[in-house]
Amino acid sequence: MALFLAEVIFSLRNDIIVHPAATFFVRMIGVAMEPTIHAGDVLIVDRAIVALDGRAVVVIFQEKFMVRRVLIEDDKITLKADNRAFLAIVAALDEIQVWGVVTYAIHKRNAPAWKRRRRRKLWPSRHNTEFYTLTKHFCCDLLFT
Repeated sequence: MALFLAEVIFSLRNDIIVHPAATFFVRMIGVAMEPTIHAGDVLIVDRAIVALDGRAVVVIFQEKFMVRRVLIEDDKITLKADNRAFLAIVAALDEIQVWGVVTYAIHKRNAPAWKRRRRRKLWPSRHNTEFYTLTKHFCCDLLFT
């Protein structure tokens, strides 16, 4: 069993990590790349690979690390997030430093990207008197204003 596990780890290391000296593991924070890369995912970043158009990269912009897709034009770079709520960043070539290219994202299959809040019932029940209290105060405020 131990020999099999060692062979699997060695195989994964050879298949996933192409440049061992230039490969780093980074944990994703934030929801900028949310449809594809989730908050809490572990990213395998290779610094020896050249960033091509459309690849997810780790960049340094205004002294902050970011994970974005890169679009390179003649004299400018566009950093685009997969999440549509984030605006694209357009900057000059000297303002952005490409730190590395994301080659893989390790994601837990059953883990939610963020912790969802539990919904409370809005209609009254025997055990839930908050609805009556909120409604009563709201109606009294409306009547006396």
